[in-house]
This record gives sequence, structure tokens and C-alpha cells, in this order.
Amino acid sequence: MKILLPVDNSPLSEHAVSFVASRASLLGENPEVTLFNVQTPFSNQSALLGQEKIDAYYHAAEEKAFGEARKKLSMAGISVRERTAVGNPAEMIAEEADKIHPDLIVMGSRGRGRIAEMLLGSVTTGVLARTRVPILILRGDKAPEGKELKIGLAVDGSAYSEAAARYVVRHRHLFGPGNPFTVFTVVNDYSGHDYSMLYAMTEGRLTGDEAEKLEAEEFDETMRSIRPIFQEADVPVKEVCLHGNPSEQISEFAKSQQFDLLIMGSHGYNKFESAVLGSVAAHVLAATTIPVMVIRTAARLGDRP
Repeated sequence: MKILLPVDNSPLSEHAVSFVASRASLLGENPEVTLFNVQTPFSNQSALLGQEKIDAYYHAAEEKAFGEARKKLSMAGISVRERTAVGNPAEMIAEEADKIHPDLIVMGSRGRGRIAEMLLGSVTTGVLARTRVPILILRGDKAPEGKELKIGLAVDGSAYSEAAARYVVRHRHLFGPGNPFTVFTVVNDYSGHDYSMLYAMTEGRLTGDEAEKLEAEEFDETMRSIRPIFQEADVPVKEVCLHGNPSEQISEFAKSQQFDLLIMGSHGYNKFESAVLGSVAAHVLAATTIPVMVIRTAARLGDRP
């Protein structure tokens, strides 16, 4: 497994390094971990210092960023490559991902309560907007520990959810040998007041049995493309159907189940703002401190785990 691991000597990157080190025995044979550090460019006025002093500063800063990470991963038996760049961190990380084609980018993100405060200008969001490589965003005070992680996979029947399911199956060793997978989706609350009123205006009264039938049909429709992925790989899962607002239900369910990791697909868009604001994934990231893995590559017809 190839992992791109941006580091900057902050507690956030330390959490990311700790997570990767804790998965050492689960990364498969000869895992490739690339430590990547991005330094801020000097201003034009700083050029008066001379290139030799600037290079010395960068070297010292890079060694500070790599030192502890290198040591921790080495103790876990993981050899690493070290690469550096100077520029905008989000742009440089995305460019590096394009060069080395990792299976996963692992990053820490502090976040805040409000979506705009959490996302706008953050390095993590900038990377999300610029790459389709799966990204594991570690939140909270520390990375999940233990070999077997409790995984929640949120799906919506889209090609992006299929890609997320295929990713989970393809890299299931990363999550632990006996890890339980919970696959869940959020359907319309057909028995809720808002839908019942709308239905009454157009179709007549909706009974409780009819509402349950519609919810079951929507659930089966969503799971139709997901079930075979796990069945073909002989990976058991627990299926759960939720009702209501997707963003709220996903966040609340993930918290109530105490997942170690929440995985979801997200299409995003090309524009920076559209890639993060308004999407279910963005709202979930803003509402939870649970680590979230975002899969942004759509499954193609004929793909197999």
C-alpha cells in the first residue's frame, strides 16, 4: 500500500504519523510511505539573506518535520521516503499525489464548529478540492488505536459510494483482520410531517404501511449496487437504514456507534468553493471529530474490488 503522509511537526501531523505507525502490520508487504513536507516561500525581501542562508533554513525546518516521524515509523518497521517542496501546501500535496499515485493520503485537520471556519483556507480542504486520491482526515485529540477498527461506511447508491465500498474491500487489511463493517444509508422519512403533507396534496393520504414500503424500497435501491461488492469478496457487513436529513443522520449515527473511522464517497466539484461547501461530506466533517475517509473517485462500470 502506498501512503502519502504530509508532516509539519504539528500535533495534527503527529496524530497522522501515529496512525500509520499503528497500522504497520496491516499495510501489506513492502508498504511505501512518503513523508512530505512543504515550506512557505520566502518573500522577495528575504532574498537579501542570500540563497545559502535560505537553503540552510529550509533544511533545518525539514529535518525538524521529518525527524520524529522518521523515528516513529522506523520503530514500527516502516521504511520511508522523504520529499520536500516550497509553495502553497495544498497545491504541493496535490501535485505530489499526482506524481506518486498513492493509495491514500493521511492528514490531520483541526477543524472548527462552523463549516466556513473549518473549511475555507484549510490545507485539508485545499487538498480535497485538488485531488481524487482517497484522503483519511484525522480529527480530535488523537488517532484511533488498536488493530481492529470499528468502521462505518455511509452510502447513497451513487458511483462514488460504490467506489468507497470497493476501496474498503480492496484495502480491508488496513482496518484489521476481524473488523466489523457497518454499511448504512439515509432514506427519506416518508412518515414525517413534511413529506406526509406534500403527499396528501398530490396523491392523497399516505398510510404508515405505505410509508414503510417506500422507505424499504428506497433502502433496497440504494444497497442494490453495494451488497454484491461485499458478497463477492466474502466480507460480512451489518446493514442499517436511517431516516431524515443525511448530514445530520450520518453525523449522529457515527457518534452513537462510536466508530473509529467513518468512510464516505463524495463527488465534489472542480471549483474550490463548490468542492467543499454544500456537500454532505463537508457538513459531516464540520459536525464530527471522528476520523473520516473521503473517497472522491467514482466507480467505473465493470470495476471489481
